Amino acid sequence: IQGKARYKIFNNEIQMLSFDGRVDYHTRQNMEYYTKGNHFGSAYFCRDLLPSKLELRQLVKYDRPLVTLSDGGDE
Repeated sequence: IQGKARYKIFNNEIQMLSFDGRVDYHTRQNMEYYTKGNHFGSAYFCRDLLPSKLELRQLVKYDRPLVTLSDGGDE
């Protein structure tokens, strides 16, 4: 978020979305299963998108592939 260009973009109207747990991510090598136990927390920063400046949400995890080969995923 630091930097003069981003400062001008957000113009002190920054919003943050954060969760009560760590987000599990799919990797480029594995779109079928996500990687559990990431060592970093995640927060998403935006402007004019969320209902308030700070949104703390419950993270709901699901167990399904991000894409499948029948959906047009890469082999």
